[in-house]
Amino acid sequence: MEEVPVKKPQVAIAELRQMIIGKDVPQDARLELIVTLSSEDITIRELTAFLEFTDRIYGRLSPNGIRSYALRKYGHLRIKQIEQGSWKLILDTAITAVRELDKYLVLWLVIQFLPNAIHNVAEAYNQYEQGRLARENRKRIRHEMELDNRLINLAPDRRKGLAAFIDFLYEKESSRLPRAIRFTSSRLKEVIIKVRKKE
Repeated sequence: MEEVPVKKPQVAIAELRQMIIGKDVPQDARLELIVTLSSEDITIRELTAFLEFTDRIYGRLSPNGIRSYALRKYGHLRIKQIEQGSWKLILDTAITAVRELDKYLVLWLVIQFLPNAIHNVAEAYNQYEQGRLARENRKRIRHEMELDNRLINLAPDRRKGLAAFIDFLYEKESSRLPRAIRFTSSRLKEVIIKVRKKE
């Protein structure tokens, strides 16, 4: 398994799961992650970079790491549906699949904070500068979490742990980060995570 220098904030993710899903949710409910993109004048290279970045983050969240995820023949991230107009990429998972729920929740946060990510951490000229940019990025993510109505009830230490983990994931994908940021900065309209009950 790939080494993970930043500990996954299990307690913060569990609290976030409880906040998003709530109580008394039917067992057949689904968790949907909906990414709405502008559908006009899309550069294929940047769309591909965004999709690859998203897939690799999902793979990094897999129990056996990105390498195992990349080599297996099944269990890859799938888009359930693409709606026209503004493109809506809809991903969903069963509410009872806790491991998948947690991956979707982290993916939601990673995509949500991507447009404003500082992408030059990997390009910093020395360790001091790299550390300064990483701290700045985590601070910005924590600030954005404080402004988000769905995350405001998370304790500050939980937000801090999530921000560090998101920043770690950005750093691990630093070679893909600039194009993914460019794409989301101009094309990302909205990222929603919600519970959909069966009709």
